[in-house]
This record gives sequence, structure tokens and C-alpha cells, in this order.
Amino acid sequence: MMFICAKAASIMDKLQKMSSWMSQLPPECTSVPLWDLAIPGSHDSMTYCLDTNGPLEPNPPKWLKELEPMYPGFTNHFVKRWATTQDLTIIEQLSAGVRYFDMRIACKPKHGQRPLYFAHALYTTVTVENTFKEVAEWLANHPKEVIILSCKTFDGMNNDDHEKFIAQLKGIFSAKLCPKMDNPTLQDCWKSNYQVIFSYADKKYASNDLDLWTDIDYWWSTQDRTTAEKVLDYLDTRLKNQGRDEKFFAAGLNLTPDKQYVLWHLLSSVREMNDWAYPQLLDWVSKQHCGSAKTCINIIAADFVDPAFVQHVVDLNYIIYLNMFEKCTGWMSQLPPECTSVPLWDLAIPGSHDSMTYCLDADGPLAPDAPQQLKDIEAMFPQMIDIIPNHFIKRWATTQDLTISEQLSAGVRYFDMRIACKDGQRPLYFTHSLYTTVTVEDTFKEVAEWLANHPKEVIILSCKPFKGMKDDDHEKFIAQLKGIFSAKLCPKMDNPTLQDCWKSNYQVIFSYAEKKYASNDLDLWTDIDYWWSTQDRTTAEKVLDYLDTRLKKYGRDVDKFFVAGLNLTENEKYVLKHPFSSMREMTYGAYPQLLDWVSKQHCGSAKTCINIIAADFVNLYNCQQVQVPRGDCGDWMSHLPEKLWEVPLWNLAIPGSHDTMTDRLDECSRVVRSESLVLRALDRCFPCVTRPCVKRWATTQTWDILDQLDAGIRFLDLRIAHKRHDASNTFYFAHGIYSQQTVKDTVTCVAQWLWEHPKEVVVIACSAFDGMDQEQHLELIHLLRRVFERRLCPKTETPSLSLCWRYGYQVILSYDDGAAEPYCELWPSIDYWWADTPDPKDLISYLEGRKQSGRPTEAFFVAGMNLTEDFRYVLQHPCQTMRTMTQRAHAFLLDWVRKQHPGPTRTGLNIICADFVGDSEFIHIVIALNRDNLRGATLD
Repeated sequence: MMFICAKAASIMDKLQKMSSWMSQLPPECTSVPLWDLAIPGSHDSMTYCLDTNGPLEPNPPKWLKELEPMYPGFTNHFVKRWATTQDLTIIEQLSAGVRYFDMRIACKPKHGQRPLYFAHALYTTVTVENTFKEVAEWLANHPKEVIILSCKTFDGMNNDDHEKFIAQLKGIFSAKLCPKMDNPTLQDCWKSNYQVIFSYADKKYASNDLDLWTDIDYWWSTQDRTTAEKVLDYLDTRLKNQGRDEKFFAAGLNLTPDKQYVLWHLLSSVREMNDWAYPQLLDWVSKQHCGSAKTCINIIAADFVDPAFVQHVVDLNYIIYLNMFEKCTGWMSQLPPECTSVPLWDLAIPGSHDSMTYCLDADGPLAPDAPQQLKDIEAMFPQMIDIIPNHFIKRWATTQDLTISEQLSAGVRYFDMRIACKDGQRPLYFTHSLYTTVTVEDTFKEVAEWLANHPKEVIILSCKPFKGMKDDDHEKFIAQLKGIFSAKLCPKMDNPTLQDCWKSNYQVIFSYAEKKYASNDLDLWTDIDYWWSTQDRTTAEKVLDYLDTRLKKYGRDVDKFFVAGLNLTENEKYVLKHPFSSMREMTYGAYPQLLDWVSKQHCGSAKTCINIIAADFVNLYNCQQVQVPRGDCGDWMSHLPEKLWEVPLWNLAIPGSHDTMTDRLDECSRVVRSESLVLRALDRCFPCVTRPCVKRWATTQTWDILDQLDAGIRFLDLRIAHKRHDASNTFYFAHGIYSQQTVKDTVTCVAQWLWEHPKEVVVIACSAFDGMDQEQHLELIHLLRRVFERRLCPKTETPSLSLCWRYGYQVILSYDDGAAEPYCELWPSIDYWWADTPDPKDLISYLEGRKQSGRPTEAFFVAGMNLTEDFRYVLQHPCQTMRTMTQRAHAFLLDWVRKQHPGPTRTGLNIICADFVGDSEFIHIVIALNRDNLRGATLD
């Protein structure tokens, strides 16, 4: 799946503008009922404008009623922090793609009048009438967009208020109101120019009015809703046990504070509460599907909606349309004849490692294959199981999140199954430190049913290690699987091909690790070799180095199956350093590198060819973070239009990486001297805690410097330091802690890269210089001048591409220290616009303010797109990292970048810097600004 459909992420290219996403849906989506589409919605949509100067609404939230007698002095500003659930205006939500709006209406008597406002603990500053007029105006400019307005509560409204309100909304929306109908589709709405489905919670009025739809069911637990786990568990349980009806319904992803939560987090807010849960909520959305089935979602409503959330929801429609999994569901049957006539071990076959761990049972006992350390702790100190709960173990033992049928439909054809006897009793279960909730028998029956519907697909089931099973268990198990798969079992044969299997209707190659049984049974193949290093497997580099070495040095056995294991594996040290992480997060960070390796392999009969490739979380290919291929823009400067060759470099748009060298920070090094005294003291006392934490927040890049250059990065932000008590003049990079790479090795690599790309120019900014004295500055300057030599462009020049090419200049070297002043090759400090905030909206506001103040004239400058954590943010988000913090804001920040332009004008930008430049289309977007703004008068 992930190998066959590696380009599936391109589906979002069809979404040119989220403001009109409905009009861009394919015909297959516009002809199905609206309740079979995935529709993004906002919970308590109007709370972005609550009025702190007004009174409380008549029916405030339950927690506020409970706390008011205890703390009668609560200020409205405090209430607003816990009542505000959105920060985009109604028009911004519409333009972002939101199509369902949750509106709570209340009457606010004033001077004998009864105007209607929105309310949530407080009234809003805008009236219902003005808001609806604003919405109607937006709809007039977007004639193919259909919205759902759900009016839930009507506090303080009498019959007369209801009648006037209904007349008012009919006057405003008029012919745009969609009347009640069976199975409304987008095509139906477009044909009649309907744009508003108005849901009215008061049955007295909705039941007798064709223009008012009855209340839309909002799935919202009445129990504890303070954590993502509890909210998602409620939704999953309801979908599984009860399912949906053939009508609109909203799955509420909103967390809700209660009295206890507010008391424990007095300085917090709903926003911070939501930030904590956001990655988990988005992950849940990405696993849903829309359609008519009972387990399909429809509207998904959330707090603090943003472009990332909307794209996740809208993307579900495109996944259904493109039917990504269907492309891979029958991929074997679609292979050309040349492939179907070669042995199966000469094909490339996608597999899943520990295939059944999507359903581990955290409420059951430890399994026989659990790490011995855990078993020893459980035996000696049973009470420790309360300290090391099974939910913690499950986070590290879960390696898949697609069910067995979903994996099959996604194209997986090799399954790694660990079987064990539970408490010496039948039935058999799968294991990985914990037992699964499903039995082996039920799973195999599910697989057999899937195979019956896909007669040309052949799978490999590799069963091991049979913990706790006796001879009798083996014999019964083998009889059971033969009964289930029957004639589908492929017997041992020389050089099995797909054509052989199709001819005899074979669909299952069953590998049995226990030689005692496999050697004497024609239907059981012997154990398949799984290439898996016994050394450290905690990083992609180590896993891939092992596979490359084994392929190159030993090669494969050419006449049998084998598996290249792409799975990372945690060890005690790794878990202790990353206690809040998980196997999924560990895999996620390595995935681009693993996929890059896969793309370079080849299958066939040669000794260095691969066969089965097994991975964890085989669905990660569908991640929102679209990876930019390395090397994609390695020579982009030389490919710019000729008209831009004479433009000064400070008038071009140049992509840069913030804290370029943080991809390999050294956890064994001390915290740098420039950090706070408190942090350095903690580092001396608790280095095993502070350093991993610092690394999680100090790492801002995952690509090394050569990968960044190959991808198109042309501004390098180098923070240089000298280690304390180091007698040598060895310089390192630093950000919180020191890097593993030295400055000398790094700049030498850059110089070599430049030699191979003679028409590319890089801007290098050296700064920070932690722990360096004057003599060391001179030593470093001497090193830089010696390495780059004639490639250094003098600061007296006005650098353009043509000038640099003419004289062989390739490096603009900025040195942020007075020691550089005497040297004409060293440029002064480059102005870096840094917002110093964890909030992406504040960052954009800061950059817009700087733009209005005007850019530097005839000089380089950097617009920093990097978010910055502070102490409070880290304490409130202990499970996050700089990467997860950045990824959440990617869509929002990139949308701003797309609207920028380079050039000497007051608001023109030059270098744009970002964190994790490989996690998005950032580099391509910045480079494209040069072509999009190709206007000579603007750029010259």
C-alpha cells in the first residue's frame, strides 16, 4: 500500500481553494446524499466575539453554575477564556472550508427591545441578524457552496421572538433555503440554487415548516469529556455499537471542561485544553471514512477550527472518490503478464510487521512474549503494574492501526502473526507484549471471507512464535487453519508464480515457524527469514545501514522468500528518554527516510534484490505532511528565468532553514552555557531527564544539510559554539545542547556540494558563538575563509546570479560578531524577523507588522516562519515536541507564504525561514514566488 500508492498524497492538489471545495468535488461525490459526505464543522461557532463587558447569559455552562457560589467574584474575562471555542470569524471559517455551524441563540432584552445574539456563558458582540446578512453576502460570492446552520438553543425567547426570528432568516436567505427533502445532494442544491440547510432545534416550529429541518443529532458524551481519549472512546463506541442513521449527524470532537478541571487549571483555557489534544483528534479524523455504512461519519465539528482540520475532513471525500485502497486491493490481478510468470520471491511484496497489534487488550494480562524485565517486575512487585500500566505498554507494542481487512484492502500481502496460548486455554490469540482482543480463529475466517471476494490475490501468512502452545495445541491449530482455508492453501512447490496459484485457485502461502510440523506437512511452508538487526534499531539510519550491509555483503537466497524489516524497535534506554512518546511517533519521524530507501530498491532474482518489505503503520503514507523529494530542486537557481539573473539576491525569494544543524543534536552533551541558570542546574542534577526534553524542543530539522541543499534550501542558519573545557579549537553547532557534527566537517561538505552545483549560491549566517573568545573567533574565521576561498562574495558587491556566476561566487557569508569587520568577505549580521511565540496567528501578525514598517533596503533579511515554545507552553504540552507543534501550524503558515511576493517594495520579502523544511511543500512554494512575481519593475 504505502509502497504502491506512494503518490496518493497528491489528491489534495485538487483542492485549489478550500473556500470553494464543494464546487471542486468530483461528480461521484456531488450525486450522493449530503449526509454521506465528510463535512467540517465548528462547535459553538460564534464564540470568537464574546462580550466581556456584558452580563452572563441566562443558562451558562454547568461548571460555571457550580463554581459561581464558591467564587462569586469570577470576572467575565476568566469566563471568556473557558467559553471561547473559536478564534476565526464566521467569514474566516467559511473561507477556510467550514460548512456546518453550531449556533446558540439567546434574547438579550435592551431598552424595551428584544434583539437576538449568540451566547455561550456570555453574549456575543454581534447580533444574529448582522451575522446572517454577512453569511448571505459570502454565499452570493460562492454560489456552489452549501452550508448547514444548526440553531440549538433559544434562551429567553418567547413565541413572538421565534416567529420574528424565522421570518427574519427567511427574509435574509430567501430562495437560498433548502426545503426538507429525501436524500439531498449537491447536484440537487445546485440545480435549484439552494445554499442553506437550516436546522431548528425547537420541534414546535421545525415540524410545521418545510424550510426548517429538524434538529441535527450532535454526538457528545454526557460523561467526562476533558481528554481526547475519553471523547474519542465515546465516538468509537457509538459508531461501533449503535452506528448512524440515514440523516445528518455531527460527531463532536470538542473537549469540555468540568468544575474539577477548571479548578485544577485556573490559568489555562479551552484553547490550551484543545491544543493538548489536537494531534490526537486529527489522527482520529484521518482514520475515518464517509459514505452510507453504519460506521461512516458525516459532519465532524471541532473547537478552534483551522485549515489543517478542514483539510483532514475534506480529504476523506477525496479518499472515497479516488478509492485509494481499491487501487491496491487487486494489485496482483493487475500486474502485467511478465510479472505473473516469475516466482513470487522475485516480486516486491508489501508487508506489515506485527500485523495484529491494532487490537491489543490493555485490560488483560501480559503476554508470554512481553519483555523479561516487565515479567520480573510483575512477579516481584505485583503492585508495580499500577505504576507501569498496560496502556503505557500498549503505546510501545502497537505497530499497526489498520484492521486486518483494511490492510488487505490497502494492498498488504505479507502478514507477521505472533500466536500464543492464553493461560493454557483455547482459543488462541495474537500477542505482542499484550494479547489481542480478537482470536486467531475469527481473524482467519475474516481473511478467508476477504479472499473469497478477491480470487486473484495471494497472501503470505507467517506464523510464529507459538508461546505457551503444546503439541496438542499445534495439531488442533493446524487442523483449524486447514478447515478455514481448505483448498486455498498453496502447497510447497518450486518457484511458485501467480499464474500457478491462479490456475489451482491457491491464495494462501502459510509459513509455520515450528519446523517439527512444517517439515512434514506439504501445506505448511518453513519459516520465512526476517532480516532484522539484533543491534540498536532505534533510528532509520541504523535499520537501513543493516539492510544495505546485508544486501551488499551477503545478498539474498535467490530461491525462497525473505523479508526486509523496515520496523524500528525501541529499547529500555529509548523509552526512558522518551516516556511520553509511542511506537507510532517513533516510526513517524523515520518514515520519509524509510520510504526514500524503498524507492531506490529493485526486485528480481539478483542477490541484491528485495522481496517482501515489512513496515510498521503501513497507512502512514496518507499523512498530511507531504514530503518534498530530496534533490527535487537541487539546481533551481540556474533554472530561473533569464530576467531574474540580474536581480539582486536580496530581491529574490529564497527558502531557508531555521537552526539548520539541529537534525543530530547530542543527548550526551551538556546544556550550552547560554541557557538559563536553572536549566543548567537541572542538567547537572538530572541529565537523563533534561537532555532528552531539551532535544525534543530544540530539534527543528530532520534533514541533514546536504538533503536540505538538494531540496532547494539556500539560506543556512548556523548557530556555532565551543564546548567548555575543550582544549582544542573544535567548533560545534548548538541549540540548547551541542550537535554531533563539527563545523569543519559540515562546511567542508557544503563546499564539496557547491563544487558539484557551480551555479547555486547559498547565504550562510553564522551566529550565537556560545563560549567563544576573540582568539577562537579568529580561528573560526580562518577556517571558513580557507574552506570557501574564492567562492566568498565580497560585501562590497551587489550580488546577483549573473555577477556570482561571472566571478565564481557561491557563498554570501554573514558573521554576527565584530571580529569579522576587517574582512571584506564577511558580511554583517542579517536581520532576522523573529516573533518569539508559540501561536501561529501571533507570528503572522508580527510579520505583517514588520512588513508594514518596511523591509531593509539593499540588504538581506529573513522572515522567520518558526514558532518558539516557552516554559509555560512546554509544561502545558509535555507530550508534544517542536515537530508536532510546527506540523499543526503548517497549513496556516504556508497559506500566508503563498500570498507573499519578493522585491524591493516596502512589503517585499527576501529569505523565508522555516522549521522542518522536509515536512511540507515550503521549499517549492517559496521558490515559486520568484516566477509568480516575475515583473521586472518590481524585482529590479
